[in-house]
Amino acid sequence: MLSKKYRLPIGEFNKNSGRQTETKHSGQFTLKRKRSELPFSRFGIIIGKKVHAHAAKRNSLKRKVLRFLSEHELYKRPGYDNLILIAPPYLGLTREALLVALRSLFV
Repeated sequence: MLSKKYRLPIGEFNKNSGRQTETKHSGQFTLKRKRSELPFSRFGIIIGKKVHAHAAKRNSLKRKVLRFLSEHELYKRPGYDNLILIAPPYLGLTREALLVALRSLFV
């Protein structure tokens, strides 16, 4: 799990509208990132109710993504605010497919 320092409040991502936003797509995932002044990267995750109706399942998915980020120490890369959006086709994804999709976003 990422410590609070590395989490991006969703509203804060939209505040910095003057900065250029990069967007990457990987199947069910979309990564939006902006340059920041911080010496580390921050991450925010958005999972809509269309992905799964039950909050427990959405929270479980969010924990899996956060675990991936902390295991690969992506927060140590300096200077980005990252927003990960998860789309509804996620439902049939296995753990291995989830990891491959996430890796392709950050390569």
